[in-house]
Amino acid sequence: MSIAAWLVAIIAPADVPTITEFPVPTAGSQPYSIALGPDGNLWFTEAAAGKVAKLTPTGSFTEFSIPTASGEAPTMWRSPQGIIAGPDGNLWFTERICNKIWKVTPAGSFAGFSIPTANSQPLAITAGRDGRLWFTEVESMQIGTVTLAGSFTEFPIPTRGQPMMITAGPDGNLWFTEFFRAAEKIGKLTSTGSFTEFSIPTGNSVAHGITTGPDGTVWFTEAGAGKIGRVNLSSVARRGSQ
Repeated sequence: MSIAAWLVAIIAPADVPTITEFPVPTAGSQPYSIALGPDGNLWFTEAAAGKVAKLTPTGSFTEFSIPTASGEAPTMWRSPQGIIAGPDGNLWFTERICNKIWKVTPAGSFAGFSIPTANSQPLAITAGRDGRLWFTEVESMQIGTVTLAGSFTEFPIPTRGQPMMITAGPDGNLWFTEFFRAAEKIGKLTSTGSFTEFSIPTGNSVAHGITTGPDGTVWFTEAGAGKIGRVNLSSVARRGSQ
């Protein structure tokens, strides 16, 4: 082995990942959210095309047009958004343009459920530990939940902040980010509709993404502050709301 090859071998990391890209069949579809489906495929929303699609691990696409009743053309912020695998073996997603929560089977069969509050603009969705789907309503400033049979319950956020992303926490509650409209908080919601809100220390944080970490805490992004935040659930239990 030459000296040059030996240097490359000891300096270059052995586990450099390879990124492979798969062009979506519909041009300009603006793929938005993605989730692992119960069928072992990747499912994602196409926000500007009014479609959901599945992608096999080998790169084969199948696209399904959403059977909306509206004749309006979909756009990035008004068509399918968040998507999640439900506890029933189907995919569930939000659609802002028609104010609906949709269910789609792995075979591509759709069922739509209209949200009671008009123009609620559902965005993110997650599967709760109670067997229901929970989602954020950006415009109506509520957290909504829907059963597998399509029955809704909505909970207005106390400070009327705009909810963005939502996740099922390790404590069995729903956790979500709030920003703008007097918010700058992380919210917690129990399955019975009780809210607790926690102020983020940094002002103008613009909290957005949120997820449950492997350490039993909740992590979130702060787009305005350039930070990642963490909520220590054991500390929350001791101190209560800020």
